[in-house]
Amino acid sequence: MEEAVNHELVAPLDLAPGLPVHTTAAESVRIWVDLMKSADKLVLAGFVREVGPELARDAYARWCAEQFERRSTHLAALARRLRELGK
Repeated sequence: MEEAVNHELVAPLDLAPGLPVHTTAAESVRIWVDLMKSADKLVLAGFVREVGPELARDAYARWCAEQFERRSTHLAALARRLRELGK
């Protein structure tokens, strides 16, 4: 019998790890910031592997700018759509 394979990138909420029950808001933010910093380090490490340590920071900066532009474009389109829906 074949085992079902889940190819989703995000686990269902009931399987997602949670924070300890008594985590304060400040601790939750601290954990989130640490997670974001760790993710940035992993992305930078990928650029080091792909383009080498000399070019990695510039490649990372370009990638960040591209991501920012994509998000900005998406949010502007969403705002226009919401404005049209509200008319």
